[in-house]
Amino acid sequence: MRGLSSYWRRKGRRGVDTGHEFLIAHAFPPSDEERRSVFPLKDIKGEVADPSIAIVEFIKVAGTGLGAEQAGMKLKLWIARGAGVLSVDEETAFLAGKLALRHRDVPMADMIIGALAKQHKAAVITDDPHFKTLNIKTVWYK
Repeated sequence: MRGLSSYWRRKGRRGVDTGHEFLIAHAFPPSDEERRSVFPLKDIKGEVADPSIAIVEFIKVAGTGLGAEQAGMKLKLWIARGAGVLSVDEETAFLAGKLALRHRDVPMADMIIGALAKQHKAAVITDDPHFKTLNIKTVWYK
């Protein structure tokens, strides 16, 4: 696997996490060694941000197995290590609405995440093909 952290530093870019993919992959890797190889979390400030809707999705998915409190604790640790949280504002909502008109088969959460990525000129950390449909740059570890 190739680390995303070195990708961001080399490219000077930020990533927008979908929460239910990258954060879950990081929170529940097959091993700690694999987690460190994907994204060593010493200081990720300015490198990764989670849309508020992705936080909802993470709690929904991770909370099913861990419970809401444990899922929340994992999120708070992630944020304490420097991950930002991107909220949906009026501009984001209008941009997501325009995307939704053109791409009716893409889920609403992906529209909002895509709009935030466009606003922040960031790649989306995902292997979800919906973001390619939205013409959003993506990155995923291999």
